[in-house]
Amino acid sequence: MLYVKPKSFGNIDLSVAVSNPDTNVNAGATTTFTVVGNNLDAIADADNVSVTMVLDAAISGVTVSEPISWVCAAPVLAAASTTITCDTNSFAATDLVNFTVTVPVPVEFEDGDLTLSATISAEQGDINPANNIGSDFVTVIGQKADLAIRTRGASRIYVGYKTRINTVADNYGPDAARDVAVAITTNGPASAFKITSVPTGWSCGLDSGYPTARFLCSMDVGLTMAKGQRPEFVLTFTAPASMASSNLIVGAGISSATADPSVGNNENSYSLYIEPLRGISLPQIPTN
Repeated sequence: MLYVKPKSFGNIDLSVAVSNPDTNVNAGATTTFTVVGNNLDAIADADNVSVTMVLDAAISGVTVSEPISWVCAAPVLAAASTTITCDTNSFAATDLVNFTVTVPVPVEFEDGDLTLSATISAEQGDINPANNIGSDFVTVIGQKADLAIRTRGASRIYVGYKTRINTVADNYGPDAARDVAVAITTNGPASAFKITSVPTGWSCGLDSGYPTARFLCSMDVGLTMAKGQRPEFVLTFTAPASMASSNLIVGAGISSATADPSVGNNENSYSLYIEPLRGISLPQIPTN
C-alpha cells in the first residue's frame, strides 16, 4: 500500500532575522535594516513564500532590494506603519535571501525608537514557527532648536511722537528650525502701528481678528531658520492721545515645529510709557 501526501501538507522550517548596524541615527538621515530569510529544510522547497516587513512609523521613500526570483510590492503607508510584502513561488531547500530596507528618517521624527519587524510564511506548515518572526530597532535622535526672542525700544514717548520697536529672534541650535512663527502682540490700537522691516524669507501681517495691534509672522514655505540666524522685525509706533499717561505693552513669542529644549526664552516683553502732550511755552517778551 502506498500513501501519497500532497506537498502542501508537508512540514518545513523557515526563519527570518532582522538587523541594523546603527545604534543611533539622526532625524533627517538614512538608516538601513537587513532582513534575512532562510529555508532551513535540507530537502524540501517551500512554496508560495511571503516575507512581510513592517516599520512602526509611516515613512515615505522606503526602498527594498529584491533578491532574484522575489517580487516586492510598493510600500503601503498607514497611520503609524509602513508595510512591505515580498513574495516568491518557490524558496529552495537550504536557500538564504537578503532584503536591504533603506529608510529615510523624516526630519520631524522625534526622539524614540524606530522598529522593523518581519515575518515569513509559506504554503506548507512550519515545524518551528517561533523563528518565523524577527525584529530590530534603531534609536532616532530628533532634531532640536533652541529658539529665543526679545523685543526692545524707547522707555518713554510723548503723545504724537513716533518711535521704533525692534523684535529680534535667535536660533541657538543645534539644528535648523522648521515652520517658525513669530507673534508680536500689543495693547495699542492697530492704527498706531506700521511694520516697516520684515526679514528676507518671512511674511508678516496684522491679525485683523485681534482687538488690539497684533502681528503674525512666519517663514516662507520650505525655508528653515538655521542655527545662528537672527531675523529682526521693526515696527513704528505713533503714540495716540487715547493712551496718554499709560503704558504700551509689547510682547513677542516664537515657536516652531522643531523640538525646543529650552522654552523659557521663547517669550519676551517690554513697556513704553506715554507722556501727555508736551506743553509749549511762549517766548518771553523782554522789558526795558
